Amino acid sequence: MKRIYDFGRKAATRNYTVADLRALKGSGKTLSMSNPANNEELQACVDAGIDLFVVGTEQLEDVRRIAPAHFTGAGSSWAQFGSDDEIVAHAYDAMRRGADMYYTLRSFDVMERMASDGIPVQSHIGLIPTFSHHCGGLRGWGRKADEAMKIWTTLKRMEDVGVFAVEAECIAEEVLEAINDKTSVVTFSLGSGNAG
Repeated sequence: MKRIYDFGRKAATRNYTVADLRALKGSGKTLSMSNPANNEELQACVDAGIDLFVVGTEQLEDVRRIAPAHFTGAGSSWAQFGSDDEIVAHAYDAMRRGADMYYTLRSFDVMERMASDGIPVQSHIGLIPTFSHHCGGLRGWGRKADEAMKIWTTLKRMEDVGVFAVEAECIAEEVLEAINDKTSVVTFSLGSGNAG
């Protein structure tokens, strides 16, 4: 356990820190992450030894009560807020309430603004269910050269604006493996094989 001060300047302990996750990249060690939807699922994840959580901000107080030392990200859905200022304010609120990173799909400008202010930002590449209507439905990504290159350029752009981690969803495993070593961004695989 690491002793830290959280974003709200409260003394706390964490099983992992952002620095730990960055250091583990490429080490061969695999961590587990879950998105528990309620307290029963959260307790089951703790009992099962899940390493990391991403939850809705309404769950933060419950997470800090049930799993006070677990590294936990919080975030918002794409359409939850209309303006950049609203999303940034939401990120600050989540971090002050005990989140360890903030998950967002918003613009590169918003991600850069948060990262510049010291908020650890996680985003998303590959299949983004919210935008599945743009690409003909739910499906795997990166099976064609143009999609693989788009994943790569998006990931590099995210790295350039300060994103520290991404959820890589339904990406061809060989594509994620090929790009993973060429970026400092921590990748969490969701249906993308063991390359994350």
